[in-house]
Amino acid sequence: MRLVRAIVIAGLLGATAPTQADEIIEAPLLGIGDWWEFRSSRESWRLTVEAMDGDLYILSDSRETKKMYYMDRSMRLVKWVDERGHEGRYAALPYLRFPLDPRAPWRYTARPNRLGGEVVYTFTPKGWEEVDVGEHTVRALRIEVMETIRRGSVVTQGAMEVVWYSPEARQIVLHVCDCDGRPNWMLVNWGGPGDRSSRRGR
Repeated sequence: MRLVRAIVIAGLLGATAPTQADEIIEAPLLGIGDWWEFRSSRESWRLTVEAMDGDLYILSDSRETKKMYYMDRSMRLVKWVDERGHEGRYAALPYLRFPLDPRAPWRYTARPNRLGGEVVYTFTPKGWEEVDVGEHTVRALRIEVMETIRRGSVVTQGAMEVVWYSPEARQIVLHVCDCDGRPNWMLVNWGGPGDRSSRRGR
């Protein structure tokens, strides 16, 4: 996890690599059989595209074999369905917004009942960096996420998160956060239906 620690420190210092071409990034096109392997300090897991449902991708998660997960074109999980047909909804953050403009920030407002107020998330692209994915290095867009909590006239700053999105991997490849209870995680391997698990990464 030395890479994660190094990037957290660099993030706190505000250091980023020089920005390259600010091209507009379109939503990735995924296919059945595409997969990604992730790792955190707690566990490892694999997501695999199993089917399509209209504009949604249906994913399996190696940690939970009795559920299927539905992800939209912006790579955001929106719901799960278990083997009995029971359904649950997610309030996942829109870490990505396609077409993704490396120069344009965006906001998302949530109103969780437990807070008695609202949380405003500001997503700010900061430039392109190189990130190690297993034994592979990818070019990834760094996106900083600032959390602002509003309760009436009282405004406080919440957690700060950083994610890196790689067009090559077609996925967020690294997530770090200064918040309690949400572990940092990173992509360590990815591929398609014809790839061996060891083709990329360790």
